[in-house]
Amino acid sequence: MSTRIQKLTSAEPSSLSAAFDLLPAGDGSFRAVPQKPLVMASITQAARSTGLSRDTVYRLYKAGFVSGDQPSPKKIRIDMASLQTHRRESLKEGFWTRERRSRFLTGVSDRE
Repeated sequence: MSTRIQKLTSAEPSSLSAAFDLLPAGDGSFRAVPQKPLVMASITQAARSTGLSRDTVYRLYKAGFVSGDQPSPKKIRIDMASLQTHRRESLKEGFWTRERRSRFLTGVSDRE
């Protein structure tokens, strides 16, 4: 499979997949720079690797604390980098405000 990179005009910067960041080339066009690969895991795999329960990982995803995608109605994949970032940030003093606790317990996020 060959990949061809073409020069993009400013009118079409969203035509590449999310695997690339588009940076201005300085002449009105953009150049594609590869992003770090996403490490996605099922809720069960994410729970096992972090020591959290499946319910906790699911609630974190539904409440918008961690990112992921849902390729089908019964399958959710969690971005492991965002889960690790959340775990690190949630240990800091003052992270769990009343609003965040409520959002975690109800599973309501701004995404919906």
